[in-house]
Amino acid sequence: MHKQKARCKMRELNLFNEVATAYADSISQDGYKLRNLNFEASIFLPIHNRVLQAALVVIGRYNDFDAFTVIDILSALDPECEVKIAREGSVCLYVQFKQDMSDSKRNYLAMKNLLADEIDEIEKNLYRIWWD
Repeated sequence: MHKQKARCKMRELNLFNEVATAYADSISQDGYKLRNLNFEASIFLPIHNRVLQAALVVIGRYNDFDAFTVIDILSALDPECEVKIAREGSVCLYVQFKQDMSDSKRNYLAMKNLLADEIDEIEKNLYRIWWD
């Protein structure tokens, strides 16, 4: 049991390090040397996971992306959703909703201050959200 828990924590820490490296230009002036503009994290984590939230905060405010707004809105839409952080030139998230996402909820997601430039359903209840 302890080994399994330790492996989970290690995966979470690896995720944090991956994101911090991909978005290094958000952290330091010389970060552009380390950043990765074509990045996709290795795992999805639940929106309520503290490591995921800390990784989103590392990105900070990036164009119209705001980590705290994203956490609040996604948590309100589906507290069980899981998020994979990516970078496709700019901030990108893949969000797997556990609840069925109706058009009205999708519109809520698009309009409720996320200010995302693109919101696409790429599979049933799996959305790609991108800010430029």
